[in-house]
Amino acid sequence: LKIRNLLETRAKIQSQYLKTPNLDPARIVVSSADGKFLSQAIQIVEDYIEKEGFSVQDLVKELGLSRTLVFEKFKALIGQTPNEFIQTIRLKRAAQLIQESDLKISEIAYMVGFSDPKYFSKTFQKQFGTSPSKYKSLFV
Repeated sequence: LKIRNLLETRAKIQSQYLKTPNLDPARIVVSSADGKFLSQAIQIVEDYIEKEGFSVQDLVKELGLSRTLVFEKFKALIGQTPNEFIQTIRLKRAAQLIQESDLKISEIAYMVGFSDPKYFSKTFQKQFGTSPSKYKSLFV
């Protein structure tokens, strides 16, 4: 019963993370240690979102855990590597900015830590299935 409850909790956390377009760490309700870990990781990435060079190494340092443990936790909780997690947070924040602001796509790319707007557009399209400009036109 305990194992089943742990598995269900992890599934709920993973589902909530993947389905939530706007990642506001304060809005994520957590009750388990895994949920708190994920919320803390989201907050750290949000704090450094504009820093282009923010990497897995920086995230590991901020979390205060070993690199191996961080990789294992991310894979178990959300099925992503820490690098994919950081990129997903950046892209979700970019999608939110595209929806809520009148900024240019390139400005948004720089705001969320991408140094190359073309690479940003490519990864955005891969994540959301549409280009940033087409995504923006959906909300105008």
